[in-house]
Amino acid sequence: MDIAKIREAIPATSHGLYFNTGWSGPSPRPVVERIKEWLEYESYNGPTSKPVFERHIELMNSVRSTIASFVGATADEITLTQNTTEGIHLIINGIQWKPGDEMIICDLEHPSVSIPAYYMPKRQSVTLKILDTNPTASKAEILEMFAKAISHKTKLVFFSHVQYACGLKMPLAEIAAMAHHAGAWVLVDGAQAAGHLDLDMRVLDADFYCFPGHKWILGPDGIGATYIKKDLIGQIETSKMGNRSILNSDRRGNYTPNVESIRKFELTTTSAPLWAGMEASIKFLLDVGKPEIEERSRSLASIVKSTFAEIPGVHIHSPTDPLTSCGLTTFSIDGWEPKDVVDALWTDVQAVTRTTPWPAGVRLSTAFFNTEDEISRVRKGVEKLAESRKH
Repeated sequence: MDIAKIREAIPATSHGLYFNTGWSGPSPRPVVERIKEWLEYESYNGPTSKPVFERHIELMNSVRSTIASFVGATADEITLTQNTTEGIHLIINGIQWKPGDEMIICDLEHPSVSIPAYYMPKRQSVTLKILDTNPTASKAEILEMFAKAISHKTKLVFFSHVQYACGLKMPLAEIAAMAHHAGAWVLVDGAQAAGHLDLDMRVLDADFYCFPGHKWILGPDGIGATYIKKDLIGQIETSKMGNRSILNSDRRGNYTPNVESIRKFELTTTSAPLWAGMEASIKFLLDVGKPEIEERSRSLASIVKSTFAEIPGVHIHSPTDPLTSCGLTTFSIDGWEPKDVVDALWTDVQAVTRTTPWPAGVRLSTAFFNTEDEISRVRKGVEKLAESRKH
């Protein structure tokens, strides 16, 4: 992995210490150039002219295939969305719930998981189970927690592949096996995993997997995708109806629903330039290598955890076990509010970080383009803050 070459291709790396890819990743030059190229092409040649229209169709087919290949799926198992949250709503509002059905979530979840789940008992008479989850739990502890919770009443097990506030990587394949044995489905928020972990839907065996283009994939905002296992597409109803949700109709209200095609979930106009950008970002990551990206991100996070833990007054709130670790690290400093730490790190060393609510702390996203020297510079900033509270 040629880090110098990679960093040269990502302009944001020369404008500070960017440790917030888990919120939104900085796009490489090829991504920005691809977006500009497509925007100019459409605008200057007429967006609905025959050659532009035909090329747009080719692009969207190519994008769908590229995304599918990236996550180990087929093109007819990928629906294009605006973001992770839209994909989540697509699934939970498309399931045909029955009174007494159970949904299981964890208490560490991002609001994109927790808030939709909170609404379900009122909207669908669903019983919601919220599992108390230790941010530094071992793989065995996580599996035991789910084994105790899943029952014959469980309809959906719903959780993040990587917990956003602490970086706890969930053993997805094993949880999916438990859920399937009980007859339940598995819906996964992959916002902190896609582009970060080496994903393969066939191995992980999730039924539904939602992710965005703008975080670890390093693409533009406002686009994402959802994987739906092919034999389940027909069992998820469309909650938003458009032209693709029917096969045909007449002017008297008669229509034939589109049941089996994943395209039924997609509405109408979308931005070809943004999708072109996402495809370029995925190709950029594939050139680097998915396994190499996952390993380097986790390795850099390990350095953060071990070196920051040596600082008196600094506490690590993320797992250290490689089986449950990834490129996210959350820490706190005695005597400091997380927001003040984020502000101070930007002022002192131009480090871009963010706060987390629970566990309350500051989160660093160590992406493959970050360096050991950058970590050392942030560490000095943290050390200075920790020292300042001693007096």
